Amino acid sequence: MKLASRLALLAGLVLAGCAQPQAHPEHPAAPSPAGAPAAGAPAASTPDAPVAKIDRSGSVEQQLARLQDAYDRNVEALDFLAKVYAQQKDRAAQEEREEPADDAVFAVDVTGDIRAGQVDGPATAPVTIIKAFDFACPFCQRMAPVMRELVAEYKGKVRVVYTNLLIHPPARPAHLASCAAAKQGKYLAFKDAFWDQGFGPYAASEGKDASSLGEDNILKIAKGVGLDPAKLKT
Repeated sequence: MKLASRLALLAGLVLAGCAQPQAHPEHPAAPSPAGAPAAGAPAASTPDAPVAKIDRSGSVEQQLARLQDAYDRNVEALDFLAKVYAQQKDRAAQEEREEPADDAVFAVDVTGDIRAGQVDGPATAPVTIIKAFDFACPFCQRMAPVMRELVAEYKGKVRVVYTNLLIHPPARPAHLASCAAAKQGKYLAFKDAFWDQGFGPYAASEGKDASSLGEDNILKIAKGVGLDPAKLKT
């Protein structure tokens, strides 16, 4: 928008230059009719008056001379406008080339997450939902039961692949522990328990007490869902 405003301003300056009648050495301006403003005098402006008009008074030679004078005065601005216009055309063409087709298909590599066991639902499910989440994110916590309900409701048709997207540093131990829990085949059990027993107290404290996200509580949660705490800690 800033560029468009600048171009409009420059265009207005060029037109304003064309609008002002200029005396030319070889073509002196014709005398003004009685009561009309003298040639070259600025017209009185009103709120509803147009920004600029081409002065068509005088002979064809006088009009042409004024246009030539206006062009000479604004040749640099016109050159700039031409260059910017060319750049804008090139940019628009490039953006059009980069725009994906309506039937384009995109893929996200989650083979590592699936191999690690961070998945809920069968591999044969025709629909895969990829949930990138953070263990200290309240919105991720709210969606956790929704994901489980989708897999249960559309049994065999939907699977959810969980991928770690660490945003809040205090959540790092929980993400590491979930990876370790996946190695023991209890990823979902640990994840669900952590939302309640790890993130729950943290959220209740409005983020002021992060102790429930720490290692001691994580090991306690892990033991509660049947994980080997020693292996998980390693």
